[in-house]
Amino acid sequence: MSSGNARDIKLYAGRIARNVLNFIFPLTCAVCGCAIPPDNTRRMCDKCRGEIEYLRSPVVPMPSWTDGVYACCLYEGVIRECIHLLKYKGSSCMAKPLGEILAACLSGAADIARTDFIVPVPLHRRSRLKRGFNQSELLAREMAKLCNMKVEKHNLVKIKNTRSQVNLSKEEREANVKGVFRVCNPVIFRGKNIILIDDVCTTGATMSECARVLKSCDAAGVRGIVIAHGR
Repeated sequence: MSSGNARDIKLYAGRIARNVLNFIFPLTCAVCGCAIPPDNTRRMCDKCRGEIEYLRSPVVPMPSWTDGVYACCLYEGVIRECIHLLKYKGSSCMAKPLGEILAACLSGAADIARTDFIVPVPLHRRSRLKRGFNQSELLAREMAKLCNMKVEKHNLVKIKNTRSQVNLSKEEREANVKGVFRVCNPVIFRGKNIILIDDVCTTGATMSECARVLKSCDAAGVRGIVIAHGR
């Protein structure tokens, strides 16, 4: 049997297996719960995808220390639900469709297309252990696959565990993240152009503090992309 025939048989068998599994355990949209085809790797139905309202514009006012932050969408509707599923309900499958949105946003932002590293905003080790993953890291990984970029996920770290930014004022958010990030090896980022990745930007306090620390290592430029801009 030729390698081509063996590959075709393997693909066919895999398709049958997925159909059988989908019959026993039907695949559903993670957002609305409706049935979706077994080959839908995004875990989102066409209706929910069609309801996403894209923004693809700079965050205004621009977070200090950054050279610009782009938001793909507003933090509402389907996008808000997707982020909640990923961030608070452990639905890591949401990283794929959200990562695709980040990649599309990057392709439309010529001023940030040139970069050396994609850097996810880090979680403190306790928060990561509790959640099981860093959602920004998952988003960065999916985006990097599509954009053929390198992710540096270990050099920027969060050294203090902070309270949630939710329900804090702008001033409280800035104070909450002050001094909580550190770069392990400054040489890695020296003279480099960096894209910071996070899920949501509201006041920009977290992006600003990360950018400040990266600029202190003589990074050439620090820009950001987030899934959603909260108001």
